[in-house]
Amino acid sequence: MTVYFYTNDTWIDRQSDLEFEAYNSVGWPQNGTASSIEELLCDVLIADIVKKDGLNDQDIILNFNPYEDLTVGELQKILDKRQINIVCADYV
Repeated sequence: MTVYFYTNDTWIDRQSDLEFEAYNSVGWPQNGTASSIEELLCDVLIADIVKKDGLNDQDIILNFNPYEDLTVGELQKILDKRQINIVCADYV
């Protein structure tokens, strides 16, 4: 099982009362801050493919993300098949 850590840096704009999701990697490469859980899961999958499958150009994959239209449930099934666990470092 491979574990990927992230931080939940979600914040609330006090003037508009809007919440802005923000998730950042801890110890693995990420293409900027993820603005949703779906985007975070996609970022983890791409990082894992680059790491485990020997691909060495993450930018090529990030420019064509085959996971971007999947639901959280669909992404979780792929993560489970690849034996990936995602843990919020805020609670470790």
